[in-house]
Amino acid sequence: GNDQKESTDPRSAMLNAIKNRNAENKEKNQSPLESKKSADTSFTPGVQRLEEFMKGANSTLSNLEKHRDDTLQACKDLACFCGEEGEERAAVSVLGVLAEFVLNLEAAVKKNEIKKENE
Repeated sequence: GNDQKESTDPRSAMLNAIKNRNAENKEKNQSPLESKKSADTSFTPGVQRLEEFMKGANSTLSNLEKHRDDTLQACKDLACFCGEEGEERAAVSVLGVLAEFVLNLEAAVKKNEIKKENE
């Protein structure tokens, strides 16, 4: 009665299959992803594209984390070099001072060029 209804309901059948796979994976001490890779299952093109995207995203994330860490270390080094306490946040004020200096220098050069043209 009830068992036949569950077997004809696609959602129930899928849920039971997932439960059974998870139970098998626990017995084997394997994650569901590992069991999928080891099984001879043919994935749809959409799932294959998703897997490729995830591999690329993981690689990109690793690269971004490395760049972040390198940038934080560079900020700490810059702060130490400029006599600040050595925190990455100290580099923000140092860079602000340097940016203001560059802007003032550019303005002075333009002003000097105009002065030379007028002479």
